[in-house]
Amino acid sequence: MKRVFKLLICIIPVLLICGCTKKVTKEIKLVQMEQFIIQKTEDDKIENYTFKNDKYEKITDNNVKDKYLLYYNEKFNTTEYNDSGSILIQKGDKNVKMPDNTEFIKIDDKCSRVFYKSADGDSYSYGVINIDDHKNINVDITLSGNCIDWKDSSTLVFYGVVNNQAALYYYDINTKKAKMAARIDDGFVNYLEVIGGSIYYLVNSYDGSSRMINLSDDRSASFNIEVPYKNVFDIKSINNTAFIMAGNSERVDLYFITNGKIEKVNYDFPKNIRQDSFLYLKDKDVYFIGLDEENNEGLYLFSSTDNEIQLKSPLEAKNHIAKNN
Repeated sequence: MKRVFKLLICIIPVLLICGCTKKVTKEIKLVQMEQFIIQKTEDDKIENYTFKNDKYEKITDNNVKDKYLLYYNEKFNTTEYNDSGSILIQKGDKNVKMPDNTEFIKIDDKCSRVFYKSADGDSYSYGVINIDDHKNINVDITLSGNCIDWKDSSTLVFYGVVNNQAALYYYDINTKKAKMAARIDDGFVNYLEVIGGSIYYLVNSYDGSSRMINLSDDRSASFNIEVPYKNVFDIKSINNTAFIMAGNSERVDLYFITNGKIEKVNYDFPKNIRQDSFLYLKDKDVYFIGLDEENNEGLYLFSSTDNEIQLKSPLEAKNHIAKNN
């Protein structure tokens, strides 16, 4: 792998992110922004920056500037913390309160519907809420973990059990019926994400091996290959190439899969990748937070066109790219 060490003249001296310790309410706001976000937390105060045209710009929008961003897709989801224990979703002038004890949500690409998983005693209940009219639709499935995503605004894809068969299934919100998408007989799925209609999922087999699979309507984009990792933390895809941040609790690396072959991107430059950060894909360039041998962090870019890694900017303390699609 060709390595390029490149510094910017103009940098932000401190960018860090750390977990909030308060018991919280999560308020998710959908706000339009243009570029990916690097988040900074210091003394329980959060500040957000965009990185655009090789420069950092502090966000001044009151809905975003000091909020912890869970996820964004052109429209940003941000969280505010308080004591009530509920999740509130705001889209424009519409507000939706999620059911009590909601532990996981997934908003569709159009920001029109949200799937939720809510604790109900020793079990879970599932549903979908229309953001515009607040209609609550029961979802009758048996889900494994959080392995679920939107195939489109009317269809969920999930890994779970139907009629005693563990498999990947489609669930039609309107008919409330599940249809098998792929059998899983030799292992289990612990990661699933839909990008552009393609279903990416990781199967950890009982024999100790792992396979990364892309189930796509476009056969030329589909693949099923053995991979050297057990956990996936994020994935991006463009032009039949998947960029995957994967590894374990001690080391995370960047890989890409194209033409049915997998290649590791980073070895000692950077030495590691921040696990709780995410990737940002612009054209064929992938941004990520990397760590050197002394655990100093930096904003790195992998150019798949030139097949090289660049250090765009050194960063002090801890840093976090917000999840995005």
